[in-house]
Amino acid sequence: MKQIQFIIPLLNEAKNIPLIYDAIRREITKNNIDIRITYIDDGSIDESWDQICQLSASDIRVKGIRFSRNFGKEYAIEAGLRQSKADAAIVLDADLQHPIALIPEMIEAWLNEGFKVVSGIKSQRQKESVFRSVVSSSYYYIFNRMSGLQLQQMTDFKLLDKEVIESYLALPEGSRFFRGLIAWLGYKEKLIEFSPLDRLHGETAWSFRQLVNYAKGTLISFSYVPLKLISFMSFAMFLFALLLGLQSIYNKLLGNAEEGFTTVLITQLIIGCAIMYGLSNIGTYIAKIYDELKSRPHYIISEETRE
Repeated sequence: MKQIQFIIPLLNEAKNIPLIYDAIRREITKNNIDIRITYIDDGSIDESWDQICQLSASDIRVKGIRFSRNFGKEYAIEAGLRQSKADAAIVLDADLQHPIALIPEMIEAWLNEGFKVVSGIKSQRQKESVFRSVVSSSYYYIFNRMSGLQLQQMTDFKLLDKEVIESYLALPEGSRFFRGLIAWLGYKEKLIEFSPLDRLHGETAWSFRQLVNYAKGTLISFSYVPLKLISFMSFAMFLFALLLGLQSIYNKLLGNAEEGFTTVLITQLIIGCAIMYGLSNIGTYIAKIYDELKSRPHYIISEETRE
């Protein structure tokens, strides 16, 4: 009998914890699969940990891991995968927007079709503002162009074979982007479309500012294009300066030279903005290098329930 570990990272999802447990148990009892469920509490301030402890006490298949503070979803996923000893793991959100009914199809693709990775992709985006939808679509377009990895509509809802998990955990970098790194590994993958379900309880923990910072970090981690843009801008500024110089010499020879304070001011502003943009990109990459060199642990576990 194959064993599958469910990895469920969460933050302030007390009301959803028993619901997703019941949904998994109902769906998987239809299949001859031995399951384990691991909740990773990423610094919740509600009753999430109490709910996890109650489930763990009533079902030996349930385990809880509690971080000392909020370290982020990427590291919560990593913590869950590191303690997994199963033949495969399924990563899904605790908000019930990833349809549990899709799991048997994912397991079938893994067991009988030979796929090492089975990923759920959104056939449509969940309800959100037009602005947020445009920003999200723009980010994925830029990421795909800059990194060469196709992550459009991709989610963290994935089934991973044990071999994939071992390869993922062997990656040395501290800055993690789960979706991007799984795609980068290049294992045989099947994509299954789904429509995100409505959240039953609670609200998303991601603010717009956090999403922007997250997007910037993932782009820096997977591409050198921002650095290359500095060279491109330098060349563009050189051409601009050359044309402006030729124009000034031409006007001087014709006796039409004027006091060009406006032109000089605009030129200085453009050059100054280009320099600041370049320094900003360089600073971001240096900060990433600094974080990697510190080699701090990705997370701190303060409590665990029994197996």
